[in-house]
Parts: sequence; C-alpha cells; structure tokens
Amino acid sequence: MVASWDKGLREVGLDPALMALRLCCDRRDEISQARAQALNRLHRLFLELLTGGAPVKKSTAQHKALLATVRPRDVAGKTRREMAAEALADLARYEAKLKAMTAGWRQRSRRLGRT
Repeated sequence: MVASWDKGLREVGLDPALMALRLCCDRRDEISQARAQALNRLHRLFLELLTGGAPVKKSTAQHKALLATVRPRDVAGKTRREMAAEALADLARYEAKLKAMTAGWRQRSRRLGRT
C-alpha cells in the first residue's frame, strides 16, 4: 500500500538472465533425475544378468564393456540384455546432454559477466 503512495521507490522487476538460469537449472535437475533412473534400471538388470551383479561405480564405457560379455541363453535373459542396452544408450545420451548444458552455462555466464 505504501508503495502506491510513494513515487520515489524503485520498481522491482525480474531479471531475464536469472529467469533463464533458473529454467536451465530446472532442466538440468530433470535430466539428472532421468540419468539416475536409467542408472538404477541398468544396475537392476545387471543384478539379474550377472552372478553377483555389477559393481556400482562404473563409467558408461565400463558398463558397455561389461554388457558385451553377457550372453544370455533364455528368452527372459535376452530381453533383459536388450533392456540393459537401451538403458545404457539412455544413460550415455543423458550424460552427453549434461555435459553440453554445463559447457553452455559457462559460455552464458561469461557473456553475462558472472562466474
């Protein structure tokens, strides 16, 4: 109410650069969650495909090499392997997106003069 009477107050507005950054952060969070789901799915499938499962902390390339060693003989195992290959492809795609987003953020923040 006071602001409507006092003409000397500054008007507060939204910073478009910060809004864009917020949108990028939200998108990164969504992609990170999807990556975690793909990784969990892949780990669950490896538990069913390999005796003892797969080690938890592996890179995408290591998971790919591990999947190449799996040769299931039954229909269920072959289906699990196909699903694991899909999850691995999703994982690689999400990691590439996250890497590209991080590089884009660095360029944007340099243009805006923020680090």
